[in-house]
Amino acid sequence: MSDNGRYGPPPGGEPPTGPPGSPQDRYYQRYSQSSGPLDRPPRRGPGRWLALGAGALVVVLVAVLGFILFGANGKGDAVTSSSSTAPSPRSASSGTPSSGTTSTAADGALSVRPVVPGWQAVGGIVSSDFQIYGAYDAPPGWQVKQSNNIYFDDADGTGIEGEHTDWGLAAYNLGKCSGYPNSPQASASFIDIGKRDPAEAVGSLLVDFGSAASINKDKTTHAAQGSPVTTNFTVANGSIPAVRGQLTVTEGTLNADCGVGKAITFYAAAFTSNGRSVMLLVTVGTWPGVPGPSSSTITTMLQSLRPAGG
Repeated sequence: MSDNGRYGPPPGGEPPTGPPGSPQDRYYQRYSQSSGPLDRPPRRGPGRWLALGAGALVVVLVAVLGFILFGANGKGDAVTSSSSTAPSPRSASSGTPSSGTTSTAADGALSVRPVVPGWQAVGGIVSSDFQIYGAYDAPPGWQVKQSNNIYFDDADGTGIEGEHTDWGLAAYNLGKCSGYPNSPQASASFIDIGKRDPAEAVGSLLVDFGSAASINKDKTTHAAQGSPVTTNFTVANGSIPAVRGQLTVTEGTLNADCGVGKAITFYAAAFTSNGRSVMLLVTVGTWPGVPGPSSSTITTMLQSLRPAGG
């Protein structure tokens, strides 16, 4: 689509970095305005899932077990905990939540409020499985399906793994691709990156997702794969240095939907705060006759990324 082009630094020039030698300063020095192909990165650590289902960019329910319940304590994104038993797996809701808070139906989900007026807040989760101390805002018209994720099929038997996000899905134009009722044209979701360097995580995971999205049905070849571009950025109302990345590839035939053979763009932002790293991934496909979100909308979503949960 026409608004998936490259971008420059945010208005006002480059954001300030941290004190000399700080982690933010180092990852800015290493990755500021970098571009070009990256080596295939190592896989994510123990516990990452293989994508075993069939289909295109689909929404997959995550069964959330044994989590610690976090609720609002009156300080926006701050939370308090209480004990809870493990819930049963849930079906995705088709409704759009109110713009005031996110749902906390799943134990461990962070209760947050939006920072963009009129938008929907999407909180991370703190549990035995995920440590996502973050939040972002999704525009009106996006369906927030908090416990679902972005998912690309794997090339079974070839050693090429599928890719998925971990929590906090917001989907746009869900079901508007004929024959693919579970496929959104655009989606946003958290990836649990632990304490990884934000720039390393953004660069390597963009390559991972681009590879999975562009693979063909022969499970050996790929459609056109671009090169990721990373740049300095700020999140949390301009208060936290971050890294933003973008990668556009051509959607391959293995994960085919209305965008097969057309551009799909991955946007990402990540930061570190209080020793924890948080990453948001946004995907936007090109569907004939179906307008996608604007580039300014994507930028606002990435800028709304912020710490949550203490």
